[in-house]
Amino acid sequence: MFAIEVEYLTGRAVATAREKREEAEWPPHPGRLFSALVDAAFQAVSDDGENLPDDIRAALEWLEQRDAPSIAVSEAQRRDVMQVFVPVNDAVAPTVKAGKEPSAGQIKDALAVLPDSRGKQPRYFPTVIPDCPLVHFVWEDAPDAETHRSAFDRLTACVSYLGHSSSLVRVMVADAYPKPAYRPDRHGQHQLRVPAPGRLADLIATYRRNLRPSAGRYVAYSKVLAERKNPIARVESAFGDIIVCEIDGPFLPLSGAIKFLNAVRDAVIEKTDKDSPVIKSLVSGHTSDGGFSREAHVAYIPLANVGWSRHSDGKVMGFGLVLPRGLARFSAERRAIVRAVAMLEEIGFGEYAWQVALPTEDVKESLKTWSYTGLSKTWATVTPILCDRFPKDKDGERIEDIIAQSIERVIGVRPKRIETDKISKHLGVPPSPEFSHRRKQDAPPRHRVHAVVEFENEVRGPLIVGAGRYHGLGLFRVSKPEDWR
Repeated sequence: MFAIEVEYLTGRAVATAREKREEAEWPPHPGRLFSALVDAAFQAVSDDGENLPDDIRAALEWLEQRDAPSIAVSEAQRRDVMQVFVPVNDAVAPTVKAGKEPSAGQIKDALAVLPDSRGKQPRYFPTVIPDCPLVHFVWEDAPDAETHRSAFDRLTACVSYLGHSSSLVRVMVADAYPKPAYRPDRHGQHQLRVPAPGRLADLIATYRRNLRPSAGRYVAYSKVLAERKNPIARVESAFGDIIVCEIDGPFLPLSGAIKFLNAVRDAVIEKTDKDSPVIKSLVSGHTSDGGFSREAHVAYIPLANVGWSRHSDGKVMGFGLVLPRGLARFSAERRAIVRAVAMLEEIGFGEYAWQVALPTEDVKESLKTWSYTGLSKTWATVTPILCDRFPKDKDGERIEDIIAQSIERVIGVRPKRIETDKISKHLGVPPSPEFSHRRKQDAPPRHRVHAVVEFENEVRGPLIVGAGRYHGLGLFRVSKPEDWR
């Protein structure tokens, strides 16, 4: 194992979350620590500020090759964030030739460089007060760590702040550390930036081009819960991982996503036309003789700008292929589906077309899947449930009974509470009547409704239910209990 200890010397951490400038980042991301180490290497260890000593470069390249670290960190209290206006730093005094008097315009430009005259821009300095000022980053798989110990001892001693320059720290290689509070988990709800192979070269290249560095690689983390004397088994959906694609083109409202997803499905089926019958059945949901498959298969879902703030407008930012949970991670079937998705370049229907691409490392918030794949007791629909029969006013046929049965088919348990409405709990989601009540043009109309469901224990998503679950309807997203009306 290899661990780095960070102590916040002032008892506070000032660091801006990359996605939301008015929020503080906590826990500190491993990618932020790596950037601080690289900065210290050039500022304090390099002889000329351009080249790194061989042992320092080797140590940083070794670290970026490691798997994402666990993080031992305490809870933190967040301070209220105030907007402040500060002078901009890019004002430059004009150059006056020797022996010549400055013109009136040059004098005016020179005075504009003074702090009192410079234009001011709004800035935020989000801050947290950790319960404990110590944070440990722990790489559990760290072969040859001792080979680089002396280089990291030199390097960590030169790191003076983490985040904003007022966030003073002491950094050192640690020989002991507490139990981690966050661990990498592909189903986790926390997306943290981490170093990855090539990150050192990327940071150097962007710095020399005077560009802001990219976010780098994101990894999902789960918070380690306190051990329970009687642990409760978690319930999992029949659906598993999501292959995400980003789209670029005309504004596509969430209510129009079903036609778009049908076009996506047709395109994927076409790309797998030469694959085995098993793969073709997985992506189409049909058997080789044209019948409906009784096996779990791929579901197609919209990924839209919903549920974040009042600015959530319901725009579809991309789509996801939701794989059956039982599909092995390194199976030939999964590789074939990923290959087919990677071959998509454009999706169109009617007179509209959208460019398709696998997302870059700097993933848009709406394309992150933790809110669909995470653990929660409470879930709310992003697209309305298409009921498999019309509700009636008698036992077993009420809308709540129909939804409960649909959910039980997908996860094996019923929710303890169901609330239905035309309006979704998630901001930016259109009312249910704006969605089509037919999955296909020639299909019979069905009752559709938004819902919030609450379970006795945590359920792991994706949660997709109802008659249109393989075609983008009945898609749930994690909801907070306080969102209940």
